[in-house]
Amino acid sequence: AAVVGYTTLRTLTGMARTVTEQVAHVAGVEFARQYAQEDMAALQRLYRFTGRLTGGLAGALAGLIAVIGPPFLAIWTLGRVPFAPGVFWPLLAAAALAGPTLAGGALLYFINRPRGLAVATFAGGAVTFGLALALVPHFGAAGAAVAVLVAEAGVAGIAVPTMAARIAGMAALPRIAAGQLSAAIA
Repeated sequence: AAVVGYTTLRTLTGMARTVTEQVAHVAGVEFARQYAQEDMAALQRLYRFTGRLTGGLAGALAGLIAVIGPPFLAIWTLGRVPFAPGVFWPLLAAAALAGPTLAGGALLYFINRPRGLAVATFAGGAVTFGLALALVPHFGAAGAAVAVLVAEAGVAGIAVPTMAARIAGMAALPRIAAGQLSAAIA
């Protein structure tokens, strides 16, 4: 039952991330053009804008899911999957914080710099696995959700925007902070 609940809540909360990722991919094509033409000023402007946009969108969608998620879950699963706050809230926080990572990921992906994404994905997976091994025996599915939050926010949420900002010739911390601020305001 815990696995079904976790998976269902991960799917529900992941909608914020999935929709936001589609917006980031639209910008990715333009990232590629600007990078290929070596128009770094335009690339910086677009990356700055996309980071704020994806941060705000992920935050707004997470806010919407926070409000409609519990009743929607009951309707969607015909009441068979109970709402588990200890699983829902960490997974929703991970989705809300994904905006800057998605903008940076689109930049890396569309300019064909997959190594950074691969390293961040592997490191995030390793952190998730390690934390899950430590937390799940004590906290169950909620421990797995916290492991995902820590790995996505702490590893991918810092590494990917840092690599993307470096390629764009920008300071990383302001990009990460601006995207997270947009998420919080939304």
